[in-house]
Amino acid sequence: QRRSAGAGIVDKTVTDELALDVFSPPARNPWDPGRIPGGYSGGSAAAVSARECLGALGTDTGGSVRIPASLCGVVGLKPTIDALSTAGAMPLSRTLDHVGLFARTVGDVDVILRVLTSSPGRAPDAARPDPGAAEAKEIRLALAENLSAFSVDPAVHGAVHSVTRQVRDAGAACVEMDGRYFTEALEHGGVIEAAEAYFQHRELLALKEDGASANAQRILLKGEMISAADYLSALAGAQDLTRRLTSFVQREGISAIVSPTLP
Repeated sequence: QRRSAGAGIVDKTVTDELALDVFSPPARNPWDPGRIPGGYSGGSAAAVSARECLGALGTDTGGSVRIPASLCGVVGLKPTIDALSTAGAMPLSRTLDHVGLFARTVGDVDVILRVLTSSPGRAPDAARPDPGAAEAKEIRLALAENLSAFSVDPAVHGAVHSVTRQVRDAGAACVEMDGRYFTEALEHGGVIEAAEAYFQHRELLALKEDGASANAQRILLKGEMISAADYLSALAGAQDLTRRLTSFVQREGISAIVSPTLP
């Protein structure tokens, strides 16, 4: 689909084993080779950040497009669920897996997304509004407050509020959003991801050769300890959280939620 639209496929990039971690070795952060690019799609983010390609694909289950995008200083998009097919991607959590993408600008992400979501043999949709076309006065932002549970670094907190202040000065409206939404999302998502990852890859734990590494086994075994009751409770909690968050966004007319990606 990408080739038919004129794209050139450069290469494959590195990811963490079984998409289970946030380091993406041996890839390094282009801004500082002594630091990690994040993961588990860190190779893709590093390649875009280093200007080796216009854009790259990644997968995101619990932050693995958003985290490396943040650390490598590029734009990362985790689209609406099922907007991009996960067919052909190694599954980690059937409930939470997404295919996403990286580019250096929002405009580039929009162009790539149009290609990826167009039907085979059909030109990408050109009718989608320009992502920069909205007037500031038409924008309502939800600002994540009460993030004490995440120990946000003062510099990160200050950077987020600086950007928010600029947007507000330009005329955008801002409303506060309870940071406990994020706490709940991490709690429920962590249980769901761990349980489903163990189910998906449990056979690797029994292999003497060609199995998972010690680190991957350690992460997978967390899912073995999760009961069916805890798993179903997390699924129900996630569905309730989605309902409440959707209600908040619709009620307040929210255009976007502003929060740190990493503390």
